[in-house]
Amino acid sequence: MILLLQGQSDIGRITLAEKIASEVDQWRHVPVESLLETPVFQMIQGDIDEELLLGLAVHLARELAGEGFHTVLTYPDASEHIPAIKKELGDSFCAVHLMEEENKSPCDHVIITKDKSVNDLFALIRNIFKSAPST
Repeated sequence: MILLLQGQSDIGRITLAEKIASEVDQWRHVPVESLLETPVFQMIQGDIDEELLLGLAVHLARELAGEGFHTVLTYPDASEHIPAIKKELGDSFCAVHLMEEENKSPCDHVIITKDKSVNDLFALIRNIFKSAPST
């Protein structure tokens, strides 16, 4: 499974992703923004194309899947790219939007984070894992 956690709170989504990666066997965390620090992106001058950045993240997640790992990708807002990623990856992809209050989202799941701890969010994510199709 490739899980995308999106939401405006860097601390919230990264903390949750790290908890998933540390507490669930065979999961790895790839913070998409960290890919900007790789040599390939360091050579690019000017603005980085978001589609290219997310494409690289998906490629890395597929590589990890080939090694037997699931991946949680974190990014503030990949909304406009989610349909294309879902089309490419099919049932192996799940997008979760972490937000303070209910709003429209192209993600498979929306989790309202207001008044929830990381442990509460982790329990909700575990339920999503249980309901996901086996891949």
